[in-house]
Amino acid sequence: MFQDWPVRHTPEPRKTFEPPLPVTIDLGRAFARTPRSMRQGLALRVKAEGIALVGDAPGLLRVWIRTTSLHQSSR
Repeated sequence: MFQDWPVRHTPEPRKTFEPPLPVTIDLGRAFARTPRSMRQGLALRVKAEGIALVGDAPGLLRVWIRTTSLHQSSR
């Protein structure tokens, strides 16, 4: 998947896992939550039928990639 992505630094900015590792994904962190003030302006049909990206879900970690974000984990 990333074989054509050139690596210029050490350590590499990515790590591939074969076989993939089982992980638990916090959906609220993986998909940025909508601030409460923005949700209040949503149409009722969107609130009622939209997908709620909250809670945890099982997944498989295939590749870990370092980002340029300076986000600090609260966990």
